[in-house]
Amino acid sequence: MTFCHGIKKLPASHNLIYDLKTHAFELKRYYELKVSSSIITADDYMQTLTDAITLRLRSDVEVGTCLSGGLDSSSVAALASSLYQSKAQKAFSAITAISEQASNDESHFAKAVVNHCKLNWICTKPSYDDFQQKLKDIIYIQEEPFSSPSIVMQYYVMKAARQSNIPVLLDGQGGDETLLGYGRYLASHAFDEYQKNGIKGFLQGLKSIREQNSRLSILKTAQYFFGTHLPHLRYHIHRLEHRYLSKEHVQAPAHLYGYAKAAQNLFDLQKLEIESTNLPALLRFEDKNSMANSIETRLPFLDYRLVEHALSLPFETKIHQGWTKYLLRKGIEQKLPQEIVWRKNKFGFEAPEQIWLAKHQNIMLESIKKSSLLQSICQYEPMKKNLSMRTLWRLYTIALWEEQFAIEEMR
Repeated sequence: MTFCHGIKKLPASHNLIYDLKTHAFELKRYYELKVSSSIITADDYMQTLTDAITLRLRSDVEVGTCLSGGLDSSSVAALASSLYQSKAQKAFSAITAISEQASNDESHFAKAVVNHCKLNWICTKPSYDDFQQKLKDIIYIQEEPFSSPSIVMQYYVMKAARQSNIPVLLDGQGGDETLLGYGRYLASHAFDEYQKNGIKGFLQGLKSIREQNSRLSILKTAQYFFGTHLPHLRYHIHRLEHRYLSKEHVQAPAHLYGYAKAAQNLFDLQKLEIESTNLPALLRFEDKNSMANSIETRLPFLDYRLVEHALSLPFETKIHQGWTKYLLRKGIEQKLPQEIVWRKNKFGFEAPEQIWLAKHQNIMLESIKKSSLLQSICQYEPMKKNLSMRTLWRLYTIALWEEQFAIEEMR
């Protein structure tokens, strides 16, 4: 589905063949994500990751990398820099977006990687004025509303690359989906442990989560767990969170049941998010932002061999005693500072939302109030209820999208 009536997204690993004579079209799958039948080890994975990066460094122009300071982008930077510098005889460039909000600024982690790997560090620090000035253009570039201002930060990373004459960028996108890096995977892992070892396994899984994941509360773990495995409850929570919308515009229970049925275990959840939900959305955001700045992005973690390797590895190599992406942490620990390898939190070019949205609140409310589209899908004025700032942002981007593309009605 898309935001545009009559326009659908092509499913992952499919092409579309259109017959000029009959005007009929046919969808064909050209690749099936599969699990390797051979035994894959952690060493195999790291060797393939190194090879994937080597292939993506081939270029007639300068290549750099995005660097947030998280494990995935730092691993790419560490491996790529040693390969690049041995051939190019110059420092490998890394680009970081710095948040002016101290609570989610990761630049000190990125700096540690830069110093350790002797990188050429290029920084961009978008201000509120930058955000306000460019937001409508980014809505136009993305062609659909987006749920987080972090997309603005990513845009400025691509802009900095273009201004620095680095037309090819590596990125760590895909590491979380393939190596089980998100908190919701920990919740599913605890459920898998329950299926294997009963309540003892479940409690041990929860204990590991609390010990190693400082940002994941028991309540959040429960939300992830029940949201995936109890679709009826998920629907009612979803309906409560979006109570300002008329019923016909809230995701139908059938959709949520379909999602839950497709994600009954950790493997199926992982496959679903790689092919259908989370990853395709993130790749679309990145592709739009990079192409708007004439940047080619290359994603080593999404080399098809690596994805198949990751899906083939036993879960205990990916989640071990509460540590996500365990095999990557062990495989890269000699090439990165320990504070990066064993980080418990993660952000990834998060925007300074508290600063930007607080300053922008009156503008957001005014745009929401004027939006004919929002009036048609809301059962009362959203600003009359105590909605979160993130919810106001999402409604605001719908209003901006309506304005930029002259949307006339909701069908």
